Amino acid sequence: MKTDIENVFYTMSKTGEVAFFKASNSKIEKIVSYEMFATKGSDREYLRLRRSIILKAIIENKNKASFLKIQKVLKANSLDESIETIKDDAIGFVNLGLNMEIESESILLKDTIAVYGKSKETNKKELRC
Repeated sequence: MKTDIENVFYTMSKTGEVAFFKASNSKIEKIVSYEMFATKGSDREYLRLRRSIILKAIIENKNKASFLKIQKVLKANSLDESIETIKDDAIGFVNLGLNMEIESESILLKDTIAVYGKSKETNKKELRC
């Protein structure tokens, strides 16, 4: 039996599509601006600050940090947050498109991040982490 190669089609499962997307885009440096961390709510400045500190703590710890370590960094910046809040923020990072593994005790960042300052008016300098 002879098969015509032009008429053979393959399908990919949803799990395969997610794995392919993450693998093919993990080498691209992601741009994350301060404004992306929160867009709504009266406490958005607080949320932006907290989330930027969490992401910075992960990056400065060689892209993997325990929830306890992140909690200590937040406390050092006068932010007292629960581990559940930190986990929720990590899930939010994944929803923003960052490639992270959220484990039971830690977070592993698999992307390279370019972090930009608060706004063009207050900080025009690009910060690369």
